[in-house]
Amino acid sequence: MTPPTRALVHGSFHRKKMWSLLIEELPGVDVRIIQLPSSGPVPANQWGSL
Repeated sequence: MTPPTRALVHGSFHRKKMWSLLIEELPGVDVRIIQLPSSGPVPANQWGSL
């Protein structure tokens, strides 16, 4: 049987590295982490607005 695949998406102002402790607790699970471009280190004048 193929192991399940899980996609993890961080919340606002976080990055994909925040999932490292959780991934350690999921042996045998195919985990995909999605890094949103809006959470990257960009200057404040490029943050955009709602």
